[in-house]
Amino acid sequence: LLLDTVGKMFEQDAASRAINLRVRHSDATTSAKPAVLMRIVSNLVANAIKHAQASTILLAARKRGDWLLIEVRDNGSGMSGETLERVLQAGEKGQQSDGDGLGLAICREYADEHDLEFSVSSATGEGTCCRLLVPLSG
Repeated sequence: LLLDTVGKMFEQDAASRAINLRVRHSDATTSAKPAVLMRIVSNLVANAIKHAQASTILLAARKRGDWLLIEVRDNGSGMSGETLERVLQAGEKGQQSDGDGLGLAICREYADEHDLEFSVSSATGEGTCCRLLVPLSG
């Protein structure tokens, strides 16, 4: 439900930028608070639409052991390791960003506050993948 909702929230924005926003959901349930997941995932998708310069964004979830792995993956311009380190700090942003430099930092801090695992990998010219590990319902 969460991924479908976020997909619907951003489908028009993505389409207006000629981005193919794909959603692959899971029937897994988690013990995480829905509002927490909504805030993080919607922020990640919004960031990808605004800043990735991507033609495709994939929002997907799948089970990984006792966890649900949620990914927001794009095929955009990506970031160097140095840029990635910087944008994970509050108030820092990429060179082409016109935002406030809070997106990824807020996601990481919010995940930490709620005992979720957040990570980002990126490579210049290859895109970015943001991952959120969420405990499955027991």
